[in-house]
Amino acid sequence: MENNDTSIHWHGMRQMGSGEFDGVPGVTQCPIAPGDSYTYRFQATQYGSTWYHSHFITQYGDGLQGPMIINGPATADYDEDLGMLHLIDWSHIPVSFLWNSAKHGGAPTLSTGLINGTNTFNCTGSPDVNCIGGGKKWETVFEAGKKYRIRLINGATDGHFQFSIDGHSLTVIGMDLVPLVPYTTDSVNINMGQRYDVIVEANAVPTNYWLRAGWISACAANRNPQDITAVSRADVKFAFGDHFTWTINSSTLFLDWKNPTMLRVHNTEKNFPTKYNVMPVEITAADPTWVIYVIQDLSGAGITHPIHLHGHDFWVIGQEAAKFDLETSNLNLINPPRRDVASLPGNGYLAMAFKKDNPGTWLMHCHIAWHASQGLVMQFVESESQIEASISDPTLLNDTCTAWNSYTSRALYDQDDSGI
Repeated sequence: MENNDTSIHWHGMRQMGSGEFDGVPGVTQCPIAPGDSYTYRFQATQYGSTWYHSHFITQYGDGLQGPMIINGPATADYDEDLGMLHLIDWSHIPVSFLWNSAKHGGAPTLSTGLINGTNTFNCTGSPDVNCIGGGKKWETVFEAGKKYRIRLINGATDGHFQFSIDGHSLTVIGMDLVPLVPYTTDSVNINMGQRYDVIVEANAVPTNYWLRAGWISACAANRNPQDITAVSRADVKFAFGDHFTWTINSSTLFLDWKNPTMLRVHNTEKNFPTKYNVMPVEITAADPTWVIYVIQDLSGAGITHPIHLHGHDFWVIGQEAAKFDLETSNLNLINPPRRDVASLPGNGYLAMAFKKDNPGTWLMHCHIAWHASQGLVMQFVESESQIEASISDPTLLNDTCTAWNSYTSRALYDQDDSGI
């Protein structure tokens, strides 16, 4: 881009042996300087429906995101693939302009929601003096008797959706690049960053039906919520001062774009700053295989947080709006669901398990954009001694940082969020 820094994250891709291309500024790379270029190279070892997005500040909320389909087998038959149905919230004011409000006064109210980039809007009551209104609904045509695959993505800044189609049931065949034994439901709840693959059979009376992406809950409000149609533990807290911050493991993440974690490992800098919020993960004889991690929400805010882990998908072994207790909490260790984004219930806990099989520097964060910018983020540095061998292009790593440092020496950039 000519005037903006950026980096691109390939959401849900495990990046086995290619962690340097995970696309997180301050973690796996320096930001890409304006006018510079960066080539991401990795092998797609999973299949299904996912998306890519900027991981630089709140940039993806202004549209720097898009869907990805990795073809592979399906667990149920269908006649036609309708492709992606991309659900987002949308602000008529650039999201980057709203960050100051989020930082000092809580989550801003966004204007509306979009399905595949389109919707209608009534400007009555809108604070935007440039509002024009109008627009159109996204439409598709079903042929009676056919089965259609729809790939759902929630790419919202701060919006949790419930998807349904009037008069039809949904057969769910996948979530978050994980194939599922098919099950049938009337609707699916999709938190930020999550994906679902569903099959819809056109078996109702031929007429027009509403396809709905209803607003469930979020940190922020939405001005147009009804019209979006077509065992380790970490404690989560937030603090008030002159601005909002979130903590996990008693630390608010703040990265140094000039010296990302991956570069520190490459340069054998052994001590990570406290503000990098690093949790080392090592394979040992006593514990060779699994990480079990429990996140407890102690904030009292009652907000559901969509927690996304990079470099892995994880087994959701516990999830409850209650305080975690190892002796009494109900943990599911028999075929638990597996995904890369799971909801941490407000005032509750999320217990996850993942295999220690991917050396790298892996982010874990809330996928509410404001919360990530406010520091609700940590890193797993997995098998640090093995990371260097996985860096395929150290020259690219160094050159990107050299270009970024050169740019910032000419154009001072005031970092006022966590860095991701």
